[in-house]
Amino acid sequence: MQKIKINFDQIVKKFIGEVDLSKPKHKQNFFLIFTGIPGSGKTAIAKHLCKTSSYVRVSSDDIKKSLIKENCEFSLKDVFKIQRNIFKYLLEKKVNIISDSNSDLTKYRNSLKKLAKKYGYTPIRLYLDISLDNANSRIIAKKQIKKSDKIYKKIKRFNQILEIPRVAKKINCNLSMEEVFEQVDNALHFLMHKKRKL
Repeated sequence: MQKIKINFDQIVKKFIGEVDLSKPKHKQNFFLIFTGIPGSGKTAIAKHLCKTSSYVRVSSDDIKKSLIKENCEFSLKDVFKIQRNIFKYLLEKKVNIISDSNSDLTKYRNSLKKLAKKYGYTPIRLYLDISLDNANSRIIAKKQIKKSDKIYKKIKRFNQILEIPRVAKKINCNLSMEEVFEQVDNALHFLMHKKRKL
Protein backbone atom coordinates (compact mmCIF):
# COMPACT_ATOMS: atom_id res chain seq x y z
CA MET A 1 0.00 0.00 0.00
CA GLN A 2 1.33 3.42 -0.98
CA LYS A 3 2.11 5.86 1.82
CA ILE A 4 0.15 9.12 1.84
CA LYS A 5 1.31 12.65 2.61
CA ILE A 6 0.58 14.08 6.04
CA ASN A 7 -2.35 16.43 6.41
CA PHE A 8 -0.94 18.37 9.38
CA ASP A 9 -4.15 20.30 10.11
CA GLN A 10 -6.22 17.11 10.09
CA ILE A 11 -3.89 15.32 12.54
CA VAL A 12 -3.81 18.32 14.89
CA LYS A 13 -7.62 18.70 14.79
CA LYS A 14 -8.05 14.99 15.48
CA PHE A 15 -5.90 15.22 18.61
CA ILE A 16 -7.50 18.44 19.81
CA GLY A 17 -10.96 16.88 19.39
CA GLU A 18 -9.98 14.22 21.95
CA VAL A 19 -8.72 16.70 24.57
CA ASP A 20 -10.78 17.54 27.64
CA LEU A 21 -10.67 21.35 27.79
CA SER A 22 -13.12 21.50 30.70
CA LYS A 23 -10.32 21.00 33.23
CA PRO A 24 -10.03 23.79 35.84
CA LYS A 25 -8.18 26.93 34.77
CA HIS A 26 -5.54 28.50 36.99
CA LYS A 27 -4.04 31.95 37.50
CA GLN A 28 -0.63 30.42 36.80
CA ASN A 29 -0.23 27.71 34.20
CA PHE A 30 2.52 25.11 34.01
CA PHE A 31 4.27 23.36 31.14
CA LEU A 32 6.01 20.12 32.17
CA ILE A 33 8.95 18.96 30.08
CA PHE A 34 10.16 15.40 30.70
CA THR A 35 13.63 14.10 29.88
CA GLY A 36 14.46 10.42 30.17
CA ILE A 37 15.38 7.30 28.26
CA PRO A 38 12.69 4.88 27.05
CA GLY A 39 11.36 2.94 30.04
CA SER A 40 12.03 5.73 32.55
CA GLY A 41 8.30 6.16 33.18
CA LYS A 42 7.43 9.34 31.25
CA THR A 43 4.04 8.12 30.02
CA ALA A 44 3.08 6.48 33.34
CA ILE A 45 3.90 9.71 35.22
CA ALA A 46 2.06 11.83 32.65
CA LYS A 47 -1.07 9.66 32.90
CA HIS A 48 -0.88 9.76 36.70
CA LEU A 49 -0.76 13.57 36.67
CA CYS A 50 -3.64 13.77 34.20
CA LYS A 51 -5.77 11.69 36.59
CA THR A 52 -4.80 13.52 39.78
CA SER A 53 -4.35 17.09 38.48
CA SER A 54 -5.56 19.34 35.69
CA TYR A 55 -3.02 18.47 33.00
CA VAL A 56 -3.34 17.65 29.32
CA ARG A 57 -0.81 15.12 28.00
CA VAL A 58 0.63 15.51 24.51
CA SER A 59 2.51 12.35 23.52
CA SER A 60 4.89 12.08 20.58
CA ASP A 61 4.35 8.29 20.62
CA ASP A 62 0.57 8.78 20.26
CA ILE A 63 1.17 11.09 17.30
CA LYS A 64 3.44 8.47 15.67
CA LYS A 65 0.81 5.76 16.18
CA SER A 66 -1.86 7.98 14.63
CA LEU A 67 0.34 8.65 11.59
CA ILE A 68 1.10 4.94 11.17
CA LYS A 69 -2.61 4.12 11.45
CA GLU A 70 -3.37 6.68 8.73
CA ASN A 71 -0.62 5.10 6.59
CA CYS A 72 1.28 8.41 6.42
CA GLU A 73 4.88 8.82 5.38
CA PHE A 74 6.58 10.86 8.10
CA SER A 75 9.83 11.78 9.80
CA LEU A 76 10.61 12.56 13.45
CA LYS A 77 10.69 16.22 12.43
CA ASP A 78 7.04 15.91 11.26
CA VAL A 79 6.03 14.38 14.62
CA PHE A 80 7.52 17.29 16.56
CA LYS A 81 5.97 19.82 14.17
CA ILE A 82 2.51 18.33 14.87
CA GLN A 83 3.21 18.20 18.60
CA ARG A 84 4.30 21.86 18.60
CA ASN A 85 1.11 22.93 16.77
CA ILE A 86 -0.94 21.07 19.40
CA PHE A 87 1.04 22.82 22.14
CA LYS A 88 0.26 26.23 20.62
CA TYR A 89 -3.46 25.50 20.55
CA LEU A 90 -3.47 24.30 24.18
CA LEU A 91 -1.33 27.23 25.32
CA GLU A 92 -3.93 29.62 23.94
CA LYS A 93 -6.62 27.69 25.88
CA LYS A 94 -4.63 28.16 29.13
CA VAL A 95 -4.59 24.53 30.23
CA ASN A 96 -1.67 22.89 32.04
CA ILE A 97 0.42 20.83 29.62
CA ILE A 98 2.70 17.80 29.81
CA SER A 99 5.15 17.18 26.98
CA ASP A 100 5.26 13.37 26.99
CA SER A 101 8.37 13.01 24.82
CA ASN A 102 12.00 12.05 25.33
CA SER A 103 13.17 15.66 24.88
CA ASP A 104 16.72 14.28 24.70
CA LEU A 105 18.34 17.38 23.19
CA THR A 106 19.00 20.62 25.07
CA LYS A 107 18.07 22.61 21.96
CA TYR A 108 14.58 21.06 21.86
CA ARG A 109 13.98 21.52 25.59
CA ASN A 110 15.02 25.17 25.35
CA SER A 111 12.62 25.75 22.45
CA LEU A 112 9.75 24.34 24.56
CA LYS A 113 10.78 26.52 27.50
CA LYS A 114 10.80 29.58 25.23
CA LEU A 115 7.38 28.67 23.80
CA ALA A 116 5.92 28.21 27.31
CA LYS A 117 7.24 31.58 28.49
CA LYS A 118 5.89 33.31 25.38
CA TYR A 119 2.36 32.36 26.52
CA GLY A 120 3.00 33.27 30.16
CA TYR A 121 3.45 29.70 31.39
CA THR A 122 5.92 28.48 34.01
CA PRO A 123 8.10 25.76 32.44
CA ILE A 124 9.16 22.91 34.75
CA ARG A 125 11.74 20.38 33.63
CA LEU A 126 11.90 16.91 35.17
CA TYR A 127 14.83 14.57 34.56
CA LEU A 128 13.71 10.96 35.01
CA ASP A 129 16.83 9.10 36.09
CA ILE A 130 16.88 5.29 35.74
CA SER A 131 19.44 2.55 35.18
CA LEU A 132 19.57 0.83 31.79
CA ASP A 133 18.69 -2.54 33.38
CA ASN A 134 15.60 -1.17 35.15
CA ALA A 135 14.44 0.69 32.02
CA ASN A 136 14.88 -2.52 30.00
CA SER A 137 12.92 -4.60 32.57
CA ARG A 138 10.10 -2.05 32.60
CA ILE A 139 9.74 -2.09 28.78
CA ILE A 140 9.78 -5.90 28.69
CA ALA A 141 7.07 -6.05 31.38
CA LYS A 142 4.98 -3.42 29.59
CA LYS A 143 5.20 -5.15 26.22
CA GLN A 144 4.81 -8.58 27.87
CA ILE A 145 7.68 -10.08 25.91
CA LYS A 146 10.78 -12.12 26.69
CA LYS A 147 14.14 -10.53 27.42
CA SER A 148 15.43 -8.77 24.31
CA ASP A 149 18.98 -7.67 23.51
CA LYS A 150 17.53 -5.48 20.75
CA ILE A 151 15.54 -3.40 23.26
CA TYR A 152 18.54 -3.10 25.60
CA LYS A 153 20.77 -1.92 22.74
CA LYS A 154 18.17 0.64 21.69
CA ILE A 155 17.95 2.05 25.24
CA LYS A 156 21.76 2.09 25.53
CA ARG A 157 22.07 3.93 22.21
CA PHE A 158 19.48 6.48 23.30
CA ASN A 159 21.26 6.93 26.64
CA GLN A 160 24.49 7.75 24.78
CA ILE A 161 22.92 10.64 22.85
CA LEU A 162 20.81 11.91 25.76
CA GLU A 163 21.87 15.37 26.87
CA ILE A 164 21.18 15.38 30.61
CA PRO A 165 19.67 18.75 31.59
CA ARG A 166 21.87 20.95 33.76
CA VAL A 167 18.81 22.59 35.32
CA ALA A 168 15.97 20.20 36.14
CA LYS A 169 14.34 18.42 39.07
CA LYS A 170 15.86 14.94 39.20
CA ILE A 171 13.43 12.08 39.86
CA ASN A 172 14.77 8.67 40.92
CA CYS A 173 12.83 6.26 38.71
CA ASN A 174 14.63 3.13 39.95
CA LEU A 175 11.91 2.82 42.61
CA SER A 176 8.40 1.40 42.36
CA MET A 177 5.97 3.49 40.30
CA GLU A 178 4.02 4.39 43.47
CA GLU A 179 7.22 5.81 44.99
CA VAL A 180 8.05 7.60 41.74
CA PHE A 181 4.56 9.18 41.64
CA GLU A 182 5.02 10.36 45.23
CA GLN A 183 8.38 11.96 44.35
CA VAL A 184 6.86 13.74 41.35
CA ASP A 185 3.82 14.97 43.31
CA ASN A 186 6.03 16.32 46.10
CA ALA A 187 8.46 17.97 43.68
CA LEU A 188 5.68 19.69 41.72
CA HIS A 189 3.93 20.82 44.88
CA PHE A 190 7.17 22.43 46.09
CA LEU A 191 8.06 24.01 42.74
CA MET A 192 4.58 25.37 42.10
CA HIS A 193 4.15 26.92 45.53
CA LYS A 194 7.66 28.36 45.49
CA LYS A 195 7.05 29.51 41.88
CA ARG A 196 10.46 28.21 40.91
CA LYS A 197 11.24 27.75 37.25
CA LEU A 198 13.33 24.81 36.04
